[in-house]
Amino acid sequence: MEKKLLFWALYLCLVTKTGRTILPVRIFFTLAAKQPAGDVKNRDIDRTKIRLAKKTMKRLEIIIPFQIDCLTKAIVLKKILENLRIASTLRFSVLKRDRKITQAHAWLSVQEDLHFYRIPGFLDL
Repeated sequence: MEKKLLFWALYLCLVTKTGRTILPVRIFFTLAAKQPAGDVKNRDIDRTKIRLAKKTMKRLEIIIPFQIDCLTKAIVLKKILENLRIASTLRFSVLKRDRKITQAHAWLSVQEDLHFYRIPGFLDL
């Protein structure tokens, strides 16, 4: 299962990274907004599946030959969690200086208390 999940994540990463250069970003936002059929809201999260998803992402970051940006990581992890029947939410944050947005960041949350790739100091949208 772990190898299959890793290859699937690698495929998703390459498709997302390539597709983002060709397609409008709103298409990926639409895909990321969908929830899995086995939504786990209001139920306990299977921590084993969460660990498997995190392990898969760490392995992916090691074997991929290029730097993965935050939006790609968040989308790929969301799809991995969706495959494991765990609901998650794609979130966005910004860093403002002198009333101007200087940086944007994408991250993922699971049941509002478990966060992946969140950076402190950024304002949530």
